[in-house]
Amino acid sequence: MVLALLFVFLCLPVLPKGAVWPARALLLLFAAALGGWVWQKLRRIAHNPKPAIFAAIALVLTAGIAYGLVEAVSWVVLQRSPVAGNPFVLTGPQKRFVDLVVNDRPNYQVYSPTLAWTIAPEQESSDKLYRSNAGGFRANREYSREVPPGKTRVLCFGDSFTHCDECGNEDTWPHQAEVAAPDMEFLNFGVPGYSLVQAYIRYTEVARRFETRHVIIGCMTEDLKRSVNVYYPLRYSNPADSPNAAALPYAALDEAGKLDIKLPMLRSREDYASLLQNPRPWVKKMTKRDVLYRHIDSTPFVTLLADRWEGLHGRLDPAVNHLLMAVHRLRRTGKSGFKDLQARVAARNGQRQRHIIEVGKKVFKHFYRDVERNDQVPLIVWFPSPLNLQKHNEGKPRDYQVYLDYFKREGFAYVDTMDWLMESAGPDGKLPLDTLLQGTHLSPSANALIGKRLAAHMKSLESGGTSTSAPRPVSQR
Repeated sequence: MVLALLFVFLCLPVLPKGAVWPARALLLLFAAALGGWVWQKLRRIAHNPKPAIFAAIALVLTAGIAYGLVEAVSWVVLQRSPVAGNPFVLTGPQKRFVDLVVNDRPNYQVYSPTLAWTIAPEQESSDKLYRSNAGGFRANREYSREVPPGKTRVLCFGDSFTHCDECGNEDTWPHQAEVAAPDMEFLNFGVPGYSLVQAYIRYTEVARRFETRHVIIGCMTEDLKRSVNVYYPLRYSNPADSPNAAALPYAALDEAGKLDIKLPMLRSREDYASLLQNPRPWVKKMTKRDVLYRHIDSTPFVTLLADRWEGLHGRLDPAVNHLLMAVHRLRRTGKSGFKDLQARVAARNGQRQRHIIEVGKKVFKHFYRDVERNDQVPLIVWFPSPLNLQKHNEGKPRDYQVYLDYFKREGFAYVDTMDWLMESAGPDGKLPLDTLLQGTHLSPSANALIGKRLAAHMKSLESGGTSTSAPRPVSQR
């Protein structure tokens, strides 16, 4: 009976999720039978305490050994089967990403040692939606190194909202800005998934090759969180949800609080090949530097068992999962209690958010001032996310206002495209999300509005004579 109970208990966390429920029932049956057997034995030897003491000691030792075996087996399983919060195992999509990096396979996006990924020259995305030119940026035509006579050029850097994901090349706001202002060129150097740090490094690399007068720094709230991200899967609460396993350039603060922009920890295809062969050493190094990493405060068995309970989505499962984690947390915190644990977690999250904001401000300042040092005119263009638009309709304030206030204090030129999108709001002040969004990005009509307004804004900057310097590329550094 004891062996049967131990066997089922040992196998429970490693069973396929479909077999967990029958195993639970069998475990409870064996546990009840064992409990009855122990009770009968204790009643028989109640008149003689020595056998009872030895029986109790044997039971405790057996339970301890069983728990140790379960923890050991669970640890082995977790090394091969990622669950929520475990970044040390590469999933299938992540392995395919690393394979693309190692083998240098042609694609619209390709590996970059400094940027993690970038847009390849003269490529088309698999869905035929995006096309790049020979310069390695999104466009239907080629652009010369020099600014053509009678033209004003603007280089645009940023993430997917600058790249304009989920829209064709003709529906991007840089293209629409050129349509609205034929005497201006808007070169779209946006790349999906970029942080503000990646946008800055891309500026330092490509702006050497193209003369320009103006530089747009495109950004949204998520870009600041990405700027402290060292290993891409750590952006996700469950790293297994990440589509790739990229090591990223990131921003950190030294002991004096000075900004330090660092290149990816994986700096070659050989490094990625090593990651594919044995991810744990590399990922362990990156988790030590990644502000977004959240260590699992749990044992391997509890982690795996909680994952198995949660997978069935029954009424009993959330209660059991919560109970397991609450008991474990209470055990870890001792006398401090669960409320104190919650307070410490909230304080840790608040500290992390303050760090992200502080680093983000310094990256903005570094980017902005670097553009100015190159005798170019910077403009920060802020894009609201779909969540920002939804919150507006719910009457909530803009969660990125802290950055806009910072821009004002520093005297940075900026525009918040939310103000332009408000032109399409109804009488009740609510935005028509069904027309402004296409998937998780702005729609062609929203991009057309932003492109038209940006073109007019850039023309006003030109007429205002904000810069008398002739356009030129960034000097070699």
